[in-house]
Amino acid sequence: MCYVTGSEGSRFVADGDQDAAWSSNELLAMASAGEFVGTVTGRHGEKANVDHPQPALGTLSAIERQSGRQRFPMLYDESLVMTIQARHLDDSPHIVIDGRRVEGSVTSGEGEKITIELAELPAEGMHLLQLQNRGELFSNDFIFHAAADEAAAIALRERIEQTNVPERQLISDAIAANDLDHAGALLHARARINSRGSQSRATPSSEAAVRGQVKMVQLLIDRGADVNATNKDGNTPLHAAAFTGHLETVSQLLKNGSDATIRNDRDQTPLDIATSESTAEVTAYFNLMSRAVGVKATPAEVQERQKEVARLLKAATFE
Repeated sequence: MCYVTGSEGSRFVADGDQDAAWSSNELLAMASAGEFVGTVTGRHGEKANVDHPQPALGTLSAIERQSGRQRFPMLYDESLVMTIQARHLDDSPHIVIDGRRVEGSVTSGEGEKITIELAELPAEGMHLLQLQNRGELFSNDFIFHAAADEAAAIALRERIEQTNVPERQLISDAIAANDLDHAGALLHARARINSRGSQSRATPSSEAAVRGQVKMVQLLIDRGADVNATNKDGNTPLHAAAFTGHLETVSQLLKNGSDATIRNDRDQTPLDIATSESTAEVTAYFNLMSRAVGVKATPAEVQERQKEVARLLKAATFE
């Protein structure tokens, strides 16, 4: 007897007799009535070996750099699709939720992204997803959540984040995503607006300024951010914007009272940073920062932008 999946669903089929087939419930009923005695065993697929690696699932950040809190998918009645990262995945893998195979589709996207669309929404709550290449190994368990509708999904997301993550970190996450609505909802206490993040050691204004997020910087200023508040290393938002060459943000900060003469812990003004020589140490630090904050420019491109920034800062410093 073997276990097969076909148009009529999954059934146990007698060896050599395709007409002799039973569902799991039918076998259980027969066993309860004393009409069936059997031992069920399982085995790996035919290609479950070292030449066919186990599929790996992860959130949208690069799998090898994932650490700490991850943002898992949230499905609801009108949104049965999740986009995640995957490796070692073949075409049309089986979808398994909480240990049971379910109907749905898996579509490959850009890079290692895949899109999974379920045919039906699981029960509300947290679930474990696995994908299995046909005849091969299962992936790791991957968490996702199911909610009744969009409103319930939003409420659940906020509850999860606010329960497990310090609010200052949520502010950093909202700035990193350039999510003005979320940031605005979180920024209701001025102490947090000017506090340093536990990881970045920077104020929210510096986190937004280094990314050149003009609207986010203005939101922070409107909510009471101190444009001259310093990071742990003494840098102000103006230092941060000058470092990545964001002219519009530098101009915006100056118009809102940023002091161009403040020196950081390395005795540098924002102008010093904008005109600093491109040494190997500076380039390495820039590359490290650009990966951390998502700067989409090369060191050479930033240096070109810094020329305009320097002209503006000179005027502000010596006026």
